[in-house]
Amino acid sequence: MDLRDVTVRLWVPRSQVALLVAMVESYESLGVVRIVDAKKALAEIYASPSFLDLLLDLLQDLSREGISVNVLEISR
Repeated sequence: MDLRDVTVRLWVPRSQVALLVAMVESYESLGVVRIVDAKKALAEIYASPSFLDLLLDLLQDLSREGISVNVLEISR
């Protein structure tokens, strides 16, 4: 079992950053959001490999709800 965190780097509109943080943090242990560049609205989410699928589902659901979430990279 691999216990290293997975990093999901993404872009979200600046006006939606707080919502992204709230949504990820509302799921206990789903991940930790770090804003890499506030001006460019680049963020990273650190997650356990066992929660990656759930995290990606959440990001896809946000996109379906009209929040532009653009996953740039997933580092394992």
